[in-house]
Amino acid sequence: MEKISFYRKPAAIIFTLVLIISLMTIKPGESSLKQADAQVSLPTVESYEKLVTLLQEYREKQEASYPIITNDFIELSGPTAGQSAKISENSAQLAPMEMKNDFSSTNTQVSGVDEADLVKTDGKYIYQVKQQSILIVDAQQDGKLSLSSKIDFADSALRPDEIYIDVNYLVIIGNSYELRPQMDNIAITEGKMIAPPYRYRNQEFSKMLIYSIKDKKQPTKVRELELSGTTLSTRKIGSIVYLVTRQSIPFYPLEGEPVPLPNYLDSSKGSSRQDISYGDLYYFPGYIYPNYMTIASIDISENKAPIIKSYLGNAENMYMSLDSLYLAFSSTQFTYPQQAAEAKTVVHRFSLKEGLQTYIGSADVPGTILNQFSMDEYNNQFRIATTSGEIWSNDPMNIAVNNIYILENAKLNLLGKIEGIAPGEKIYSTRFMGERVYMVTFRKVDPFFVIDLKDPQNPKVLGKLKIPGYSDYLHPYDENHIIGFGKDTALEKGYDGNDMAYYQGFKMALFDVSDVNNPQEISKEIIGVRGTESEILNNHKALLFSKEKNLLAFPITVLDYDASTANNANQMTYGSFSFQGAYVYGIELPAGFKLRGKLTHLSQDDYKLAGDRWGDGSKYIKRVLFIDNNLYTLSDWGIIAYRQGDLQPLASLKY
Repeated sequence: MEKISFYRKPAAIIFTLVLIISLMTIKPGESSLKQADAQVSLPTVESYEKLVTLLQEYREKQEASYPIITNDFIELSGPTAGQSAKISENSAQLAPMEMKNDFSSTNTQVSGVDEADLVKTDGKYIYQVKQQSILIVDAQQDGKLSLSSKIDFADSALRPDEIYIDVNYLVIIGNSYELRPQMDNIAITEGKMIAPPYRYRNQEFSKMLIYSIKDKKQPTKVRELELSGTTLSTRKIGSIVYLVTRQSIPFYPLEGEPVPLPNYLDSSKGSSRQDISYGDLYYFPGYIYPNYMTIASIDISENKAPIIKSYLGNAENMYMSLDSLYLAFSSTQFTYPQQAAEAKTVVHRFSLKEGLQTYIGSADVPGTILNQFSMDEYNNQFRIATTSGEIWSNDPMNIAVNNIYILENAKLNLLGKIEGIAPGEKIYSTRFMGERVYMVTFRKVDPFFVIDLKDPQNPKVLGKLKIPGYSDYLHPYDENHIIGFGKDTALEKGYDGNDMAYYQGFKMALFDVSDVNNPQEISKEIIGVRGTESEILNNHKALLFSKEKNLLAFPITVLDYDASTANNANQMTYGSFSFQGAYVYGIELPAGFKLRGKLTHLSQDDYKLAGDRWGDGSKYIKRVLFIDNNLYTLSDWGIIAYRQGDLQPLASLKY
């Protein structure tokens, strides 16, 4: 059985000063990670001196590839490894949410694995993030709306981003900060950059606040968990919330300043932050990267200590199944001064059991991934879709190609692969569905691929369809029909005489894959012209879909041509602002899409006041949801309730 190689490579550093440096990596094959059938015992940093040595090793390998004059890296007079509070690994009990009413939930990637969003409902109340506050709205009275309570963070440094709900608990996820000195100016001496000492202007923290909402009129904070760094992503299984953060280590800290450790605050244990001890800070022997990656899990329904583990490593994308957590990041090898690059994606796998995260192993595959939908777990296999090479390259040896790799998830050994799909194009969307994966690539036209993964050792392309446009997001309708959301495109001769593709209006397409060798586009809708945008193109949570209710809705900002522009418009002409709100469709087979209505929070006066590209942003609809037979549209301005049947307004609540 072929095994994917392990290697020692860093990913990008967030500061401009070292951006170029971060693209250079260590040569593959210098060492390997030893993997066992189950848990792999990772070494710990152990001491401050060991941490400095590991970071110095990283820096020296970078400087060997790219010359830079620096100040002394780190003084070894830092603190000795002290005692940190021990993190309990007590098991937590899964407690699925009761759903007695008929109401919508957040559109997620994996059934049973919830994802945080701006808006949630439990079928009686609507919970919404509105700028620096969380609003709880009573929606029990057949469309009538009233504000039950507001949790306000306007006077704090917390920026609430997303929420979860779980029976009697509301979970708020956000980031906060503390001000730090700003970075000095970059100096140039004899044509070389001198990297000044600095530390972050802001020390950032990821926060999880847990509120009791038994009394919706008086939500009460019962717990707070704070981790150093910023939030990468979160998930929720039952009553357990998983939070993953990233914390960059200053590449050139102030002279004499010790390297900080990752830290946390658990309000149930007091109001002071606790450092993760060197003995509890793990690293991956195959490579070193100046970043802390922390994984925390907490059962929000029980007063148990969180499970927190920190690693010297990096992550950019996260995929979670009911049993596993996968963290992935891209790493590109550059040979200085020649820029011969080979991008790879590193994947770390952790098994999950009642909140406990157990490291299983790591592997790398050629190419880079697009987003979380590039990864999938099925039948004890991990599948990943990547793009290798450069889309605009004229070198046949470095032209962009697309690939699928299938690994068994115990040791991440390679089972099978298919490479070289759609040369000269890159992946715009993928959707794994059981024994198939659907892939859209694009450069000038939209090839929609149907790929068979039934035999993991021999994946193969079954069929493809070439049509104008592309899909940024693919959503299953049923096992033989896929909905694509993206942009229409048009070809026009470029300056070099070759055809160039220019994106046009928003496109929605329904693909029939009943005949896998001959997929068909059986229905499509084009909304607006060039410049029309929808959040659904980069955030799947913005979609409301219910096959049972024959309902599909999403927020959209529509640009169109006015009478004077239409006659002179070409493929490169942008439209003018004409609508913001939600489009509501019915969708049935074989008829396809049927527009049922357009809902907006903007008044006629608002449209008259609008500019060429924008209207009143506070009234932009962000989400659509349903409770029983009512539909709700939500913006920072307020909520409007409608009857689902005829979309007639029932009530509104202005915040």
